[in-house]
Amino acid sequence: MATVKVIRSELIRLFDVLERSRSKTFNRKLAYALSRTKQFWSSEITAFSKFQQPSDEFVEYEKKRMELLEKYGKKDKEGNLVVVQNGRVSFGATRDKEMFDVAMNLLEEEYKDCIDNRNGQIKEVSEMLMDEVEVAVYQIPFEMIPEEVDFELMEVLTLMIKEEDVVIGDMIDKNESGKGVLSN
Repeated sequence: MATVKVIRSELIRLFDVLERSRSKTFNRKLAYALSRTKQFWSSEITAFSKFQQPSDEFVEYEKKRMELLEKYGKKDKEGNLVVVQNGRVSFGATRDKEMFDVAMNLLEEEYKDCIDNRNGQIKEVSEMLMDEVEVAVYQIPFEMIPEEVDFELMEVLTLMIKEEDVVIGDMIDKNESGKGVLSN
């Protein structure tokens, strides 16, 4: 086991790569190394996921906001809200929009502290995504990497390789002109 430093947003992306690689077949040593690395990263991912969850009070606010949209928003033939290009709900009559605005102002006033807290939380989450974190990886020798490996998984594996095992010179062949070219 070793530790590496990585930006949190990149760690989340690489963890997702590991999740999607679960259905792929690897030799048992590589599968074990990937599984252990995923376990090492799991606690960081879980803690961050819990931190970014909205409070129960904010969930309640969102539910009430959606109820207001359902009540005043324009609906199509199937009874679904009509959403315009910018992602906003359309309102049929001016009066519906005015009533919605009044109701939303009251709701936002009632939940002001909750909304402010959520906005602060979102800002903090954005900042935390850029933080560098130190996580454990299960180290593997370069030779353990399959000949055929997709680029995304190689990004994960690169963090796991014992650097002293990588000799780029061994991967370079000489072409007819004597210049080095990367071999397959």
